[in-house]
Amino acid sequence: MREAFAQRNYTDLAEQLLLPAMAFFIATLQIAAIYIGALWFLVVVVRGIKRGFLRPPIWSLPFALLFLFYSVGLFFTENMAFGIGDLETRSTFLLFPLIAFCSPRKLAVPISAISWAFVAGLLVFEIYCYVEAYTCFETQRSRFCFENSAIAGGLHPTYLALYLILGIVLIATDTIAHKRPWWVYAIAFAISLNMLHFVYKLYSTGPWMSFAGMIIVLAATYFIIRRKLKMFLLVFVLLGTIGVLCIQYLPFLKSDYTSIKRELDTYLESPSEYVELHKKDSASAQSRLVGWSVAMDFVAKNPMGVGTGDVKDELLKEYERRGMESHLRLKLNPHNQYLQTSIAVGVVPGLFLLFVFGFYIWTGFKRRNYNLIALSSLFMIGCFFESLFERQWGVLFFMFFLVIFLLSSDNGKKPASAE
Repeated sequence: MREAFAQRNYTDLAEQLLLPAMAFFIATLQIAAIYIGALWFLVVVVRGIKRGFLRPPIWSLPFALLFLFYSVGLFFTENMAFGIGDLETRSTFLLFPLIAFCSPRKLAVPISAISWAFVAGLLVFEIYCYVEAYTCFETQRSRFCFENSAIAGGLHPTYLALYLILGIVLIATDTIAHKRPWWVYAIAFAISLNMLHFVYKLYSTGPWMSFAGMIIVLAATYFIIRRKLKMFLLVFVLLGTIGVLCIQYLPFLKSDYTSIKRELDTYLESPSEYVELHKKDSASAQSRLVGWSVAMDFVAKNPMGVGTGDVKDELLKEYERRGMESHLRLKLNPHNQYLQTSIAVGVVPGLFLLFVFGFYIWTGFKRRNYNLIALSSLFMIGCFFESLFERQWGVLFFMFFLVIFLLSSDNGKKPASAE
């Protein structure tokens, strides 16, 4: 940064300051992160005017193509107001790749500062969550003030859990990649345990499944790169054993596993009977299975989608037609991003989204970029259990870290934009 200041690379210096600030506020106050993102855009434009603009590489644009699918879907939308709002939510699919790659930078993206700024933001937000929980407890005197959505500080528990899991990954990759004093490792370990405990208190099953899948993908990547297949199999067995023990002895995981297994067995015996029997239920496992089944039937009848802005309206009509009172009352989405995208703009974009996650996992593998692999696998699996890209909580978070990881140096290599 001193070199940038001495050479009057003020745009690069501004970017070095803005990106960690944006990472901090993604976890604490997203409206502030959006304003900082607007400043980042201005900095990039000024730098482009001075140094010339670049064409973003093809591998940075798959989500821009997904944005194009949603834009085309707007032409087939009746509820235009909702469609425009939906498109606005996904605008970072297009904007972030353009901002990140459209002008040359002389300084590498400060991935370490960004990582710790994000973790610091999470810790601040945790404090806020506990203050809110204690306020709730003073009036209600209930232990439920310290569980699930009550302790999520206004965020959906699934999103907060995913934030925390990525925070753990960033702590791990940063401390492993750099030679730190022993006390830094101790602090990093303590913060990671704290975050993992907070994920547990959120009582959201989907992120745990995403976390387990992410660990498997990261372990596979690590040992395949080092050609240690036997070690991978050993670690796989070890992780499986830990998973079984967690399910057996952690009450929340045990009850969820038992419930999900029972409901799945019943559903697979006769899907149509199960949907008819539980169409009015609001219990999490039953509601999801019914919602997924109905959504798959709906996609089969509308393989080209119903339009970007009409998903909610058409689903509510379907719920009403089938007598799904709880889904209708709560206005539930399919809790599956692939189905949600397929209902909106067709089966092809829904499958394309799955392909894009796989593409970025492969890109991370080729670049030995474990952060990119972690983020992509986390969302790839998470999108099976939640419609993660229907709110800015998911879109802004994912796209920011996607472009940061694509830009960041990996194992001493320069970021692509600096080569």
